[in-house]
Amino acid sequence: MREFTGRGYTVVGFERSKVDISDAASVERTLAGEDPGIVVNAAAYNQVDVAENEPVPAFMANGLAVRNLAMACRQLDANFVHFSTDYVFDGTAGRAYTENDRPHPLGAYGVSKLAGELYAQAYLDKPLVIRTSGVFGPGGLKTARGNFIETMLRLAAGNLGVRRWLWWRRVMLPAIFPAYVTGAVTAAGGSWNASIVSEVVQWGDTTLTATGLGAYIAQYTASGDAARITLGIGVLCLYVLAFNRLLWRRLYNLAAERLRMD
Repeated sequence: MREFTGRGYTVVGFERSKVDISDAASVERTLAGEDPGIVVNAAAYNQVDVAENEPVPAFMANGLAVRNLAMACRQLDANFVHFSTDYVFDGTAGRAYTENDRPHPLGAYGVSKLAGELYAQAYLDKPLVIRTSGVFGPGGLKTARGNFIETMLRLAAGNLGVRRWLWWRRVMLPAIFPAYVTGAVTAAGGSWNASIVSEVVQWGDTTLTATGLGAYIAQYTASGDAARITLGIGVLCLYVLAFNRLLWRRLYNLAAERLRMD
């Protein structure tokens, strides 16, 4: 939603508590109230292993719910975007699959997702079906299962027997340290700029001045002392260069050479 909104589209999102997409009447009523141009189905039952023991809930969410959405889109003449999965194939091709390859799901989850695809194609002329092996995004951080990246890291660590400090050394630090360094540099730069600006604050007839490079440069800028302005700017540049070379560059090298995931 944030991405669509940022591109200038009017977006309305519905949580599961607001509309039950397994209920055809509820879907039709909700979408008719918005009259959308595009409907994006971001809902799914995605617990692959559990679906083998619970095929009915998987089929309701991944199959019949898609049917309800496709029927409502046909009535409203709305475009439909549906996310499917590579589990509609059996994985034996030995190459990347294409849109023209014959589906052959091996489990209940894949069967339910293929049913959704077929429903979308049956009720609509040109549905957009996107088959993906994983959905990436920060949303999963708020759930107990985590997002795709966290899940892959957890599974890899479990398969390789990575525990405790080795988990942090081999998995977590390489995963987060480069981003931490980038964030720290950005935050330090912002706080440095703010501290310089805040060394001289004026409010009406009141001027508060703190000792520092910002106040020094502001003082001699006001008096027109070019030599001391140059000195202040020179010291500021030297400080930034030295700080970057002695700290930030070393942290970047550490992240690139030692704390990274190959």
